[in-house]
Amino acid sequence: MKKAERVADDAIYLKEERHDEPKELFKKLSSIISEFVVHEDELCMLDVGCATGELVYYLEKQFPNVSYYGIDVSDDMLNLAKRKIGFAKLNNQSILELPLWVDMQFDVVLCLGVIGIFDEIEITLSNLISSLKDGGRLLLSEQFSDDSIDVIMRYRRVDSGENVWESGWNIFSMKTIEDIAKQYDKKVKWHEFRMPFGIEKSDDPMRTWTIETEANRHQLILGSKQLIDLYVAEIY
Repeated sequence: MKKAERVADDAIYLKEERHDEPKELFKKLSSIISEFVVHEDELCMLDVGCATGELVYYLEKQFPNVSYYGIDVSDDMLNLAKRKIGFAKLNNQSILELPLWVDMQFDVVLCLGVIGIFDEIEITLSNLISSLKDGGRLLLSEQFSDDSIDVIMRYRRVDSGENVWESGWNIFSMKTIEDIAKQYDKKVKWHEFRMPFGIEKSDDPMRTWTIETEANRHQLILGSKQLIDLYVAEIY
């Protein structure tokens, strides 16, 4: 089997204009941040895997006095982000390499939908935690399992004509996150996220849509037949 690749992001982020249509998850993050932000003009916030800057674009409207930073590994996405969030400082930087930002640590580090790309997350989570100031908080959003099971997932788009196995929907257990956080004397607070409305299935089966289940009226699902349960891990 070929090494897994991540090829879906460009089609989503570069070809669609979504800055003025914030995700419901962004609103959830804003609500969590508002619980601990006191003097926002003193805060520095880093978005790891910022893509085209959609999250920072939204948060700046909620917390206009925060100093925003973003990193990503795609120059194309960063170039678009620079046009959309010119107030933020941006850099091409991998989550796998320290420092995430030279001579900087942050009050808030955000990381959405990134660690699920990796089969092992000790390095990524360690680097995120290392980028926090004393008393800082990491908000990590992903699908997590409340059972003590980690899952590595691969998928291939059969109709594409390309023999490419993609990554991006790995599942890590809450226990895995808590165990790694404990190594750094950090605690974890879990925030469940549920879609407040239904989403129709799109042409891309690996973009989430919703179905109704007995437990959840708007259960997120993928073409891989995974039921997606999103959480925000608040690590502090």
